[in-house]
Amino acid sequence: MTITVRAKVEGALALSPDFGEASAKIMEAFSQAFEQGTANGEIDKIYVESINIAASTTTDYDLAGSLLDIYGLAFTPAEIAAVIVYADAANVNNIVVGGDANGVPIFTDKSDSIPVRPGSLFVITAGGAGIAVTASTGDILQLANSSSGSAVTGKMIVLGRSA
Repeated sequence: MTITVRAKVEGALALSPDFGEASAKIMEAFSQAFEQGTANGEIDKIYVESINIAASTTTDYDLAGSLLDIYGLAFTPAEIAAVIVYADAANVNNIVVGGDANGVPIFTDKSDSIPVRPGSLFVITAGGAGIAVTASTGDILQLANSSSGSAVTGKMIVLGRSA
């Protein structure tokens, strides 16, 4: 099994100067491939989740707790290789990734977070050595609804390894 996470930017920007036409094209792709296994750069665990968070609330995903992977087995990775969060375009509020005092250290400071705006995507990968999951002190992946009034929905994928 090989799983590849890709980000691709492709398109052109056209401007209308005083006369004539000017345009610039860009095509750039980045990818991170993971083979099946438990060594650096490999994964052996996958967690997928349809996100539905009520207004002004948070959901804590305990990566050293009771989550089940796509096969119905315990999802308790020692390291995280990738986190992907997509916020549905119909959302009114943002999905906020991070911010828990016992969070998996995907940011420099565990209290840091990033808003994923409606129709947007947050992706972080860790080739080589992964992002360590430490039971009780660094095992929470927190998602929050940024405001009141309406729920937020989306999707999340976490790739991990037993290491």
